[in-house]
Amino acid sequence: MNKEDFASLYTELRRPLIKFLHFKGLSVQEAEESVQEAFQALYEKLLANSVIENHSAWLYRTAHNRAKDRFKSSEYRTTVVDQESIDSHDEAIEPNISLYIQECVDKQLKKFAERYPEAGYAIELQLESRATAEIAQIISKTPEATRKYLSDMKQKLRPLLEECREA
Repeated sequence: MNKEDFASLYTELRRPLIKFLHFKGLSVQEAEESVQEAFQALYEKLLANSVIENHSAWLYRTAHNRAKDRFKSSEYRTTVVDQESIDSHDEAIEPNISLYIQECVDKQLKKFAERYPEAGYAIELQLESRATAEIAQIISKTPEATRKYLSDMKQKLRPLLEECREA
């Protein structure tokens, strides 16, 4: 991988990785630090000529492991998820939906993600048109288990979204 490809990968995955770790429970600052550490580790592996078949999955796994390390550390303290600290889901919702409904959906997705962090992130990835196989690698499940997991979690999300339809 050359420098341009690495820079492109960084540009493409930095924000989604931060959001992933934030949904896992890290503050935005901690997520940024963990993502930076994961990219640094990838860069060092590539300099050592290590073969990594799927850079994206490797980064997600490494960033996730860094987050788990932070949770285990004695200094870790729980932080409150701030509404403005995560991006809205503007790109995932069609533009012809009213602003009120869009805000309701965003609020309900956030509520769902706070209750089920991994599921919230997996559904967000699906809304971003990520392939099931890629989501499976990110959340460490088989593609078949991921399809079932997403289906089950969407069933749990549906009542929250019904509130937006009724409004």
